[in-house]
Amino acid sequence: MTTSNPFFPGSDGNSGYLFRRIPPKYFLLAKRNTIVNSPPYTDDWRGLDGAWASRFLKRVEQLASKETYEQLIVKNSYEYESLNLLEISGNVSSRKIEHKLVSELPIDSKRQVTNVVEEDGIRTPRNQTSIDEDVLKAAAENLTRLDDVKYFQEFVPLFERYKEQQRSNVYSCTNDDVMDIRGDSGFARFLTVSQYAKLLSVRPKRKAVVPECWREVVDEYFMDSVTKGGRKKILADWVHITDSLVKGKDGDTEDVTRIKRYLYRVMSPLIESFLKPIPDISSPNTSEHHYWSEFGHRFFSKALQDFVGLDWRVMEVPVFASKYRKNYGLDLAVQKVVEGKYADLLAWSWETGEEFFIGEQAGPPTEPDLTKFAMDSFKLYRELRDCLNVRILHAMEKGDDSYSDRAVFGVLGYLFEMKMLIMWKDGIYVYEEFGSLTIASHWNKIYTMKAGILKLLEFMMVMKMEVNHSTEIDCDTDNDKIQILKRKFNEITQTGKVFCPL
Repeated sequence: MTTSNPFFPGSDGNSGYLFRRIPPKYFLLAKRNTIVNSPPYTDDWRGLDGAWASRFLKRVEQLASKETYEQLIVKNSYEYESLNLLEISGNVSSRKIEHKLVSELPIDSKRQVTNVVEEDGIRTPRNQTSIDEDVLKAAAENLTRLDDVKYFQEFVPLFERYKEQQRSNVYSCTNDDVMDIRGDSGFARFLTVSQYAKLLSVRPKRKAVVPECWREVVDEYFMDSVTKGGRKKILADWVHITDSLVKGKDGDTEDVTRIKRYLYRVMSPLIESFLKPIPDISSPNTSEHHYWSEFGHRFFSKALQDFVGLDWRVMEVPVFASKYRKNYGLDLAVQKVVEGKYADLLAWSWETGEEFFIGEQAGPPTEPDLTKFAMDSFKLYRELRDCLNVRILHAMEKGDDSYSDRAVFGVLGYLFEMKMLIMWKDGIYVYEEFGSLTIASHWNKIYTMKAGILKLLEFMMVMKMEVNHSTEIDCDTDNDKIQILKRKFNEITQTGKVFCPL
């Protein structure tokens, strides 16, 4: 015997299924709509009116095309055991055919492949289909002989001496002709203080203007640790300030709304963490993946998306520019560790397919691990060098005589600090630090993040200028020089050798 559920009248207590009671008037209304919206019954479609005839012909055309394609697939393939898979396999096969045709096109034609979202909703990754394989193979090579040194002529001999000292160190960036000019690098310690100061003074300065309205919003949010009334801020004050970002004010401009939205998106997870009895951002059992996915990457990925217009992926993303790079003089066990072809954060441009930004997090924020830090630092500069080589080769392919001015960007996180880095080329590769952002490990340190956030915004503006520059070509460039650059590009990509500069 079955009993009715007292909470759901009309339901079967044993089976648990709910039978909805539909009033008769709604039932009759639904039946009437079905009849009215149905096509008139006829054996001859020509007897239908204009609207139904057009719909009928369109449907017939779709079914005929599908039937023809299904017959072709069944005839030429024995791998599909069920016709239920044909619709999916058709989409995949069409993309494979398209990619095969693209690989056979001339180099100039490959840049024109559009980023299409097919009917099945699958987006073909532009940065993995439009980049020529020859460019990727050449990107694994050393391009230091491409052009002359502009800024560091007197420091190259010193770098060569330091490189000779580091020859036995397989993890030294000097083996890839990368001159690390960060203050804590081995090369900086190799120089005297006066030499290092002069090196920094001759390097090109990268400055970008952060909108004044952005600075005002950041200043207001990260105001001193006391309220306007003189009372020391508590966590509830930060919750209220963060929530007010999304409410906005009358008269807020588009730029003000953008920066407020960004601050809310990056600070909300941090504030929510501090509301817990044991904040997971500083908990002893917080893993590297949890910290990076929940907190670390957001400060950069959201800015890359909102302010620079780059697409991004997070957590073990394959770096396409490193596809053909090989490691040197390492045994198989160590080679696996330092192979470095997957990034914790990767951002690229859909327009050019170039990878502009790479992020790495070296371990969890509460466990110092110098071994992991050294490995990720080694891994990051090699990934950046590959991406820079691809950008240089693309510029040469287009005939841009300013190809040597390209740069790529990265971030290296260790504990709660995230260092912003830039790699560019001045004959040799140059690796420099732009600034850093330290994420608050406790709610009473939130106000100390202001300087880091402003530096991050400036970093994004520098990157935006670089992204915009990559899509622009000087139309007044001498055509002869363009042809010479293209010839040089073909020599590098076809032979893998770097010849003397122009």
